[in-house]
Amino acid sequence: MASRHSRTERPESPSSARRETLPFAARARTAASLHCRPPRLHSNHASSSSDSRDDLYVAPSVGFVESNSDLLLGQTYMLQWTSLADSCAPTGGAPGDNWGGTQLGANGTFFPSIPGLGTYTYGITCTAGTVSASATATVTVENNPPYATLTVSPAAVVAGQPGQVGQPGQPVTVTWNSNLSFCTFTGNPFWIAADTVIQTASSGSIADGSATYELKYAGTWTFGLSCGVGVANENATAPNVMITAVPALDSSVTVLPTSVTVGQQFTLSWLANYATSCTASGGGADGSKWTGSPALPGGQLQITASVAGSFTYTLACIGQVPSDTQTTQATVMVRAPARVAGEVGVAEVVRPAAVVVTAVEEP
Repeated sequence: MASRHSRTERPESPSSARRETLPFAARARTAASLHCRPPRLHSNHASSSSDSRDDLYVAPSVGFVESNSDLLLGQTYMLQWTSLADSCAPTGGAPGDNWGGTQLGANGTFFPSIPGLGTYTYGITCTAGTVSASATATVTVENNPPYATLTVSPAAVVAGQPGQVGQPGQPVTVTWNSNLSFCTFTGNPFWIAADTVIQTASSGSIADGSATYELKYAGTWTFGLSCGVGVANENATAPNVMITAVPALDSSVTVLPTSVTVGQQFTLSWLANYATSCTASGGGADGSKWTGSPALPGGQLQITASVAGSFTYTLACIGQVPSDTQTTQATVMVRAPARVAGEVGVAEVVRPAAVVVTAVEEP
């Protein structure tokens, strides 16, 4: 395979630095900090002798990305790098791949021609002045049958709640890998609908990487991966995987009124939308605890208070995925009855007896 090498000169300023677009979900697999001195930003101040400058420097970085970590012999291997350095130099590589010994630009793409089986480490060192930073990438070249793998974790997640701030949905991570150079996604990949999901992270390349998403709406998606470029015996397709987003659990428990007197009634109500099970606990205002599994999705109880005090009724529910749990509570205050004289078991009100004074004349 012929070697192809593109070189990009260092931009004149950090703000105008060109970045090459990587394949879908590509991010730097390895990166190192490079503290160099790009063109400085300055401001002039009036001075009696000469202008003075306040120099501001930034700390750029170098990113180094490989297309595959596992590669079928004869497939295309690609390296990409980006930096704000003055120049970069390659290290390592495979014999005869035209990688080593060549001065590289600060940004570029290279396709090493790897001639044989083995594990090879490619490195790059980027320099600005006396400061440099390095990064490496390792590839294993083998002669195994073509393959493509695709996994999703977890397969079922809680969807977001559109319109509610801070409710984006649970994350789902999709991971793919192949020993072939080029892969395409099949089925109905959910990331195509920008209003349906939020991509929160990604890494790797089109043939070897992962991405994390938060689904905004409930639904089911089919995701597949097909790799290869049509060459005989060098194609592979991963089995489709299903991703399901379910509505978020929504539960509540209330008591009305929230304050009663012994002998009066109150209503205990509960609701648990999208719950698979709920457990009741607490209570005791009528002398007995609230226990067991209440009816779903909701219900009511008329309770006659018989004990004075504060009583909390608790409802713990599980949604359509095990990680979706919710506990809600409601408290009722029960007052003791007013004291009435003569009632059994109630202290009588004691009133002072009347005193009659009669005047008696002495003989």
